[in-house]
Amino acid sequence: MRRARTGEMDLRFGKAERSAKPVKGDGGVLTATANNNPAVMEAALKELEKLQKLTSDEPSTSKGKTPAIQESLNSLLQTLHAQKKRLEAGLANEAELTTLARTVEARKKEVDERQKEIYNSLARYGKALDKVSRRGSSSRV
Repeated sequence: MRRARTGEMDLRFGKAERSAKPVKGDGGVLTATANNNPAVMEAALKELEKLQKLTSDEPSTSKGKTPAIQESLNSLLQTLHAQKKRLEAGLANEAELTTLARTVEARKKEVDERQKEIYNSLARYGKALDKVSRRGSSSRV
């Protein structure tokens, strides 16, 4: 096990913090020393921020291409509950059911697109972490 030096970046469980004290390192902790290119670490942190924004439970305030998955699913649930009440009351007609089918398809497409965005962001974050770990391993020798 390796101990991190003071001032190194410590990435654990998706959070990046600059350590003021030596941090006990384990195999799952990546650190960036002064020998590393700070731009490489900043790129990794930037990608992590993007990924956190995409996967947060908060309503989407970002300029994302699609609404958050939770927003899409909540919207779909509201639509389904309203349509169920109309069906139980005998007020629904065939046109409404056709519209409901389109709405379900639209929400499915939104969720699929958002998952694609998250997957791509995760891949970019992984590549950025690979660069950090390659730089860190070459400077430790």
